[in-house]
Amino acid sequence: MFLVPLDERRQWYRYHHLFAEVLQVRAQREVGTEGLAALYTRASRWYEENGMPVEAVETALAATDFTRAAALIAPLVIPLLLNQQANTLQQWLERFPPAVLYTQAFLCLTYACSLFFSTTPQTQTHEAPLAVAERLFEVEGNRAGLGLAALVRALAALVRGDGAHVIAFGQQAMRQLPSEALYERSTGLIALAEGYQFCGEIAAARRMVAEARSLHEQTGHVGGVVGDARVLGDLLVMEGKLEEAGKLFARAREEAGKWQHFTIQALMGLGTIARERNELEKAEAFLEQSIEIARKTRDPVLLARASLLRARVIQARGEDERTRAAFAEALELAQQCRYVGLVEQAQAYIRALGLGRRVLRLAEASSLCEGARRWRDHRTDRENLSSAQGALRQSTHP
Repeated sequence: MFLVPLDERRQWYRYHHLFAEVLQVRAQREVGTEGLAALYTRASRWYEENGMPVEAVETALAATDFTRAAALIAPLVIPLLLNQQANTLQQWLERFPPAVLYTQAFLCLTYACSLFFSTTPQTQTHEAPLAVAERLFEVEGNRAGLGLAALVRALAALVRGDGAHVIAFGQQAMRQLPSEALYERSTGLIALAEGYQFCGEIAAARRMVAEARSLHEQTGHVGGVVGDARVLGDLLVMEGKLEEAGKLFARAREEAGKWQHFTIQALMGLGTIARERNELEKAEAFLEQSIEIARKTRDPVLLARASLLRARVIQARGEDERTRAAFAEALELAQQCRYVGLVEQAQAYIRALGLGRRVLRLAEASSLCEGARRWRDHRTDRENLSSAQGALRQSTHP
């Protein structure tokens, strides 16, 4: 009556949580804190020896054996990130005392990565531990560590739509990462491909995709291969090769599986192709699907990008009221996630289409107010807030 089965074959059990709590209290009373920590350490070793690394980390942390926990976490970082389990890393690392976490470069970098991938990247929560990691790597003379830090900065620039910094940090990462770091180098190459794409350098982007695909095939990273196809599809669209691009997007959509961000991007690609072919109803349907998935997965960048594409489709359908609302929504979403390039695109479309200053000023004022509250520099806060208040006052008048 005190056991709960954990599998259908009834080979694994756990104690009922109430009974487990009673045993834990009794153990604490009988063996004390040090004795209990020793038991957790023994359990951690058993889990490690029996191929249960996650449980090994959990029990090492319960034992407050942070040296052991750090050693166990190290080989799990890439597998957890690949399987979209950055939250697990974040939770583990937040159990480390700051005196331990912020004095070890690898732990700081891992914490920065976990924050970047498990929270909204635009919140910049990853910036503080990343900066500490860089300083520690500099002191150590750790070139590979600095390459990893540069890779995180390239990815952050990619999320902001800042092509120039993607290229700068991406190139730095490729110079510093060792040749055997296949996963990290393939990630850097794809970041560079998208950075070059932002800057309109299609030939360079194609070279990066080809190199990344070779590394992804070596590592057997299916998600990476799917992502390569998606990036190549975007480049083919830019070159006007819609038929070939459509096939790549359709394949990426079919093979995306658990990598839902690839599904979103493939749907966006299919929507773009349908719009180019003037199949507007079909284009809007693809983009509505991408928006729905982006909302469910809480991906603010892809949500903003898909919303802007949908606004362009609605505008092509000649629906004035829907067009105005769609562009206002897309601009607001881009401003919320601080995607600079996308904000500029949305503003350019609004101006070019003559959708009215009021729509633009309202969206800009909303963004300025939000930015003023969150901006770290006090002086900038006051200036942004003042500008926002003025813009809001203006927006109330035609």
